[in-house]
Amino acid sequence: MKLVLDANILIAELLRRRGRELLRNPQLELYLAKKTREETEYELRQRVRKIVNQGRLSESAGSEQIEVAVGIISSQIRLMPISFYAPLEAEARKRIPRDPND
Repeated sequence: MKLVLDANILIAELLRRRGRELLRNPQLELYLAKKTREETEYELRQRVRKIVNQGRLSESAGSEQIEVAVGIISSQIRLMPISFYAPLEAEARKRIPRDPND
């Protein structure tokens, strides 16, 4: 099954053990826009920092979680250059009028 990932959904799954297992499923072909990878990694670090600051995760466990998540992104997800999806942008914007930048 081919799936194009959204940053928020990807981050949520990377923060859950079950989600990380799902992302490693060999039956899935996962895709992410190159510019979305930067957003994903930035937001992932912010969310983990917040969890650590709340005392729900130790500093070392937080660092490990980020390392594992970035490893999954690098090894399991194919990055798509903007040239691949740019011709479809106008149609995609029509489908999500509430947030055209999503």
